[in-house]
Amino acid sequence: MGDFNPANYEDDFLADLVGFVASDDFQQLFEKFFLKYSVEFEYGEEQKLRYYEIYQDFHDMFESKLEEFCQSKGVSQAEFLKRCREASCTDEKSKLYMNILLSSVEYETFVKLMYIMKPVAERKLQMESESKQMDERYGNDVGMKGESKSSKQSDDDMKEMDDLRISDNADFKQSHYDDDDDYKSGNK
Repeated sequence: MGDFNPANYEDDFLADLVGFVASDDFQQLFEKFFLKYSVEFEYGEEQKLRYYEIYQDFHDMFESKLEEFCQSKGVSQAEFLKRCREASCTDEKSKLYMNILLSSVEYETFVKLMYIMKPVAERKLQMESESKQMDERYGNDVGMKGESKSSKQSDDDMKEMDDLRISDNADFKQSHYDDDDDYKSGNK
C-alpha cells in the first residue's frame, strides 16, 4: 500500500508531489468528479462509449493538475518524468507511490475506481434528496430550540460523506490487480 505522507519520502521533489496530490484542493476536485460521474457506471461485460468519454475528461483534468504542479516547481513535463523516474530507482517507497499514481490514470483502473465510488455517490445523492425533502416538509426554520434530530442526523451524514477521500479508497489500487475478475462480474 502506498504512503501518502510527504514527510516519509527522502526525495524532496517526490515528497512535494505526494503533498500536492494529497492536498485538499487536489483530493476534493477529483472526489467531486468521481461522485458526479460514477453513478453512470454499470457493472457488465460491455462498457459503454460514455465511460471512455468520462475517462478522457478525467485524464485531461489529471494532466492539467500535474502541469500545475510542474509550473509551481519550474520544471517541464520531461523533467518531471525524469525526476520521478530517478526517485523511483533509488527508493522502493517512491517506486510504489509512482506505480500507484501512474496506474490511477490508466483506463481500467479508472473504471474500477468509478465502480468503487458509485455506492458512495449513490449514498450521497440519497442523503441530499432526503435533506431536500426534509427542508420541503419542515422548512429551513428548525424552531427555537435549535436543530431537529432529523436535521442533525442529516448534517452528520453529510459530514461523513464529505470526510470520504479518494485516498481513503487507496486499498483498491493495490488489490485491483488481484481482483480483476471480481470487478468485471460486479462482485466488488
